[in-house]
Amino acid sequence: MIYAIELNETITIHEKLPKVCNGILGFRNSSIEVQQENGFFEYVPAIITDAQVRGKLYFDAVKKIFTREVINIAILDIYNSKLKDFDNTIIDYRNKLMKVSYENVIKGNVPQSFIDLVNALEVEKLKDLFFSAWDDFKAGKFSYDGATFVKERSEFTIFEVAGFIHDWRNCNGYVGLKIDNEMFSIMSYLCYAPHHFKVRARWTFLTWLNWLRHKYYLKDLQAELPTNLLIIKE
Repeated sequence: MIYAIELNETITIHEKLPKVCNGILGFRNSSIEVQQENGFFEYVPAIITDAQVRGKLYFDAVKKIFTREVINIAILDIYNSKLKDFDNTIIDYRNKLMKVSYENVIKGNVPQSFIDLVNALEVEKLKDLFFSAWDDFKAGKFSYDGATFVKERSEFTIFEVAGFIHDWRNCNGYVGLKIDNEMFSIMSYLCYAPHHFKVRARWTFLTWLNWLRHKYYLKDLQAELPTNLLIIKE
């Protein structure tokens, strides 16, 4: 029997139980009740078909076992179809993203950028906004480096929709609270993980510096809000 335990939000698999646990000698030969009271439960691999892969580990509270999520490989086909209208200038990015996405699906960790783009292309206004930004990016009108004061982009996060559109806004001279709110609105709609909000909220405390930078140094601060400002309401 294989066991697993969750400590500090991390699940680890054990081929054998420890001989001693929390001061209990002979823990390996203790009753199931004692083992479970100390966090150890049986690990049961998920049964999959040829069209599926095993995802991340989780605890099934009903069955009282650790197992893995089941992911349909077909999601990769869906993602590919969403990109079919992109022109040839992004094929290289797409192939790299597909590669890292597939590898992470196998590991049970689908990149946020993968989910972002698939979901964003389902919303007409958000799709239009993304492609407007993408056209300017292709034309070399702005570069995408992530937060204004911190370069945070890797080659595989080019489709991180909220940050991409926010950078595009800033590079066009749109800076301020309502521009930040547009980013958070998009993040909320696309179901970003809570820790992404915490990190970005911290950086928005520096928006006033960015505002001064655009007004007095770059001298490109826009007096009016963009006509296509997007605030998604549930």
